[in-house]
Amino acid sequence: MKPPAPLRILFVEDVAAAAELAERALKKEGIVSVSTRVETETDFLLRLNDFRPDLIISDYALPHFNGMRALELTRKENLYLPFILLTGSINEETAVECIKAGADDYILKSKLARLPFSIREALKHTNDREERSRAEKALRESEDKLQSIFSAAPVGIGLIRDRVILETNDYLLTMTGYHREEMVDRDARFLYPTEEDYLYVGREKYRQLEEKGSGTVETRWKRKDGRIVDVLISSAYLDPGNPERGATFIALDITERKRSEDERRRSEKSFRLLAENTLDVIWSMDLETRFIYVNPAIREMFGCEPEEWEGTLLEENCDREHWEQMRGIIERARRQTDGHRGVIFETEMLHRDGHPIPVEVHGALIFDADRRPCGLQGVTRDISERKRAETEREKLREQLNQSQKLESVGRLAGAMAHDFNNMLQTILGNAELALRKSSPSDPLREYFEDILGAGELSVDLISSLMAFARKQVITPRKLDLNKAVAGMIKMLKPMLGEDIELAWEPGPGPARVNLDPTQLSQILANLLANARDAIAGVGKVTIAIEEARFNREWCRARPEYRVGRWIALEVRDDGLGMDREVLSHLFEPFFTTKEEGRGTGLGLATIYGIVTQNEGFILAESEPGRGSAFRIFFPPAPEPPRGTEGKDQSGPMPGGTETVLLAEDDQSILKLSRRYLEQLGYTVLAADSPATSLSLADDHPGKIDLLITDVVMPGLNGRDLWEKLLEGRPGLACLFVSGFTADVIARRQILEEGVNFLPKPFSLEELARAVRSALPAKTV
Repeated sequence: MKPPAPLRILFVEDVAAAAELAERALKKEGIVSVSTRVETETDFLLRLNDFRPDLIISDYALPHFNGMRALELTRKENLYLPFILLTGSINEETAVECIKAGADDYILKSKLARLPFSIREALKHTNDREERSRAEKALRESEDKLQSIFSAAPVGIGLIRDRVILETNDYLLTMTGYHREEMVDRDARFLYPTEEDYLYVGREKYRQLEEKGSGTVETRWKRKDGRIVDVLISSAYLDPGNPERGATFIALDITERKRSEDERRRSEKSFRLLAENTLDVIWSMDLETRFIYVNPAIREMFGCEPEEWEGTLLEENCDREHWEQMRGIIERARRQTDGHRGVIFETEMLHRDGHPIPVEVHGALIFDADRRPCGLQGVTRDISERKRAETEREKLREQLNQSQKLESVGRLAGAMAHDFNNMLQTILGNAELALRKSSPSDPLREYFEDILGAGELSVDLISSLMAFARKQVITPRKLDLNKAVAGMIKMLKPMLGEDIELAWEPGPGPARVNLDPTQLSQILANLLANARDAIAGVGKVTIAIEEARFNREWCRARPEYRVGRWIALEVRDDGLGMDREVLSHLFEPFFTTKEEGRGTGLGLATIYGIVTQNEGFILAESEPGRGSAFRIFFPPAPEPPRGTEGKDQSGPMPGGTETVLLAEDDQSILKLSRRYLEQLGYTVLAADSPATSLSLADDHPGKIDLLITDVVMPGLNGRDLWEKLLEGRPGLACLFVSGFTADVIARRQILEEGVNFLPKPFSLEELARAVRSALPAKTV
């Protein structure tokens, strides 16, 4: 017998020995486990996803985290994992609070012997909850199916108690010509043309119900328009043990059948009427698998007439697998050794025109009066729609997995950005200052230029990572893509070389979107570079813009699209193309099909990040040998641009003589920024912390014109520092700088409209222009 899988335990505990003691207590009681331990909220959330624990054991209080917060996060993630608090001490009031919050138990560390019992009980309760949830789901599905049958059945169905009609389906209303409010809560007498008909049905139906639990009776009904119809009514108690709950009935209009056939034929045709109005193929055959009856639904499903199957063998009309399964049922029935009476299976059958149709077959044995098998009957159902739905669900599941993979790498990229940007600021800034001080003949000048070049490449790499992570600071503006792309065509053509034609197909009207122009450049540059590498020799690349609209019906059948109006930017080439395997990994960071040294694998991942950050989506189509097409859909801008945005950045580098309070907790950047500002002519008060900044401001007797502060600093963030300084120095201007990603800055409520912000790393010229922009304009 295979041993049970080890129990996966996530410990929230800052003392490793405490977790080890707990594991020993479990091992002593025969509980095999594997575990991991975390001490912080960040690690806890990560391990919840990648470790996938069966159980969480948490200390009540940790230096940087606590058990109640861990419990809250677990439930917030909709994870109803067993959760046990293990603590050194806890009072009764706190214990009650823990249980109310959803903890399964709490245990003192001094009483670890109770831990195995508590774990088993918690796991049992969790299993009970899951079983109860499954049962409730099954009940809901059963009720939904019954309601669907009630609503869609091509026969009249109703609920009656003491001959008072309580409920009807739409078909019964059609049969009788009445509206629902005219039938519900009325005695059924109004349906019968005579009192005799009404009394007869009552006597006969209730007699059969008492004797057999169900009953069938033929009678006549009088429609609202006065026409008399013959009906066959079948009834059964809702609850045979409690007849007072009422009965259900099915009413079948048999008027036409009664006019043309005798009593024996009526009974047979009541079945045929039901069978011949269904979309499923209903059939019966003898034990030799020769078809006796096939309903007309075979015309729609297989393109054949019923007569073409009747009298033929199953083996002549289906594939080998289908035949083998049905023959196995028949053989078991003949031997009657296992009591097997039916089967349900899926297979494929061929339409008359040759195309395969996925079907679900329900087959069951027919028994004669002596309970011996004499044939088979069943239903064959076309499940093409269900299979398509399953395929779409699988596609959506793959899209979700892909999104989760991309998001996890994005979080990693965002976490790296701040430190990289601070380091690059120091490297680039000092290299720039050294280069400015060196003469053209200085032998060190070439070294400084190389440092700057490598640093700028590093900035581009971090920018690509941030674009993929959707976390870089951007300044979207309203662009007409037709005009913006047209202005870039001359710049883009040299990227392709002389052998590749670049065709430009602008849209018929304005194509306004909200987008950072530099991001548009990134998108086109990356896509054209990929297209160039995909074309072997002479070829053509086309950039096209058009408007697209997708409705709900279109998107339901194609879940990769989104409902609404979009501005589409398309780049297509006639290059080598890609197979399905490559397409499935296309937007993953660091994935590339190029040989080593020719690509970083970040180009398409960067595009994916940019498009998603701007609330759009991107689709790629390609086949080997037939080129590739990338279509990017941006939401349209609500209004056309109003005038020219932004300021003129041309002209000499501006400086000034104002007094600047500089707040930066990184010593190397503080020193560099001070050098920058002093070189520009400003008086600088440099502070390495918020507290020092406040102290310098209090001690400075003169005017302070500008605060330049890092957004995130220990003790007090840049926004709060500015607000405190404004109390004593109203009108103080502020310029925020940061190497953190946009999401971190946004949480500190810095990037509001009108606030001056300069991202790290920045050059001397960028700082000079940002300072002048933040300071009030000089009066002449």
